[in-house]
Amino acid sequence: MVVSLETYTFSSLMREVVEIEQKLGEICRKSFEGHPDIRTLKEIAERSEKNAEALMKLVRETVVEMTLEPISGVSTDEIADKLESLSEKNDPVQIREICELLSEFYTHISRKISQISAETSMYLKKLARERKKDLQKLEKELG
Repeated sequence: MVVSLETYTFSSLMREVVEIEQKLGEICRKSFEGHPDIRTLKEIAERSEKNAEALMKLVRETVVEMTLEPISGVSTDEIADKLESLSEKNDPVQIREICELLSEFYTHISRKISQISAETSMYLKKLARERKKDLQKLEKELG
């Protein structure tokens, strides 16, 4: 579980999540090029791009006053570090690990922001379920 004492605003945390989704999409697309037999990588890449766009839209639509509330107990450092190391390796096994980490992370932050933006919280729960499914699909494809 990703937990620390960092504090974000709603907007800054969502920007981090958008960047995570964009980076995951890039990594999966690149990994798919080296492993075209693992179709789940392409699916994750395509969904990550759509998720980033949808999250940006939700952030723009959220009431500005609510976005200034502090959100503590969240850290994106571990995920950023894993994504950075993944971008150099194109390893589907490590992508499986990041999907598991993201599922836990999205569940955690969806609870943290539920009072600020119920709609965004529900979307993050959906992302957590998607990443869990991605994890299961990758496990099947990787054997």
